[in-house]
Amino acid sequence: NILELGLVRIVSDTKRDRVKKLILDMESKVGKWLLGQACVSSIAGVVTGSALAILNIPFALPMGVFVALMSAVPTLGATIGAIPPIFVALVVHGPVAALIVVGIFIVYQQMENNLIIPKVMGNVMGVRPIFVMFAAVTFFILFGVWGAVLAVPTIVIVRICYEFYIDLQKLQAKGSI
Repeated sequence: NILELGLVRIVSDTKRDRVKKLILDMESKVGKWLLGQACVSSIAGVVTGSALAILNIPFALPMGVFVALMSAVPTLGATIGAIPPIFVALVVHGPVAALIVVGIFIVYQQMENNLIIPKVMGNVMGVRPIFVMFAAVTFFILFGVWGAVLAVPTIVIVRICYEFYIDLQKLQAKGSI
């Protein structure tokens, strides 16, 4: 109802309906992205935390949480998240344990990048993986870690706004607004 109150100033019913659809689309897509990212991050944290616990690596639970948080950063986060567990395994159990942890991260990363993320994010967001990777790297370079985290919802919002602009142009061409 707050949305309806905010749209009361728009005189044209067609334009008001289109603006309402724009806002609801953005809310839906960003919400779906957040749920998809939480799902991917949770899987990363549980898998790595469990693997570290099975290998008897100290601080397995906090490192699993750290990996889950870092996996929110597209493309680079999992690599950054792997550094502390590998270092702890090297210091506590030696190079063999560190290599095993490296192997676990490599295998999991391949599964995540080729199975989990395309399935979850592709279904949720409808964005091609090449755009996600390009946006993540570009936003990371320009804005740092938080830029990389917000890259996917930003490109989705830009796409929705572009579609809104095209729809308004079509309505204006018809003379509806």
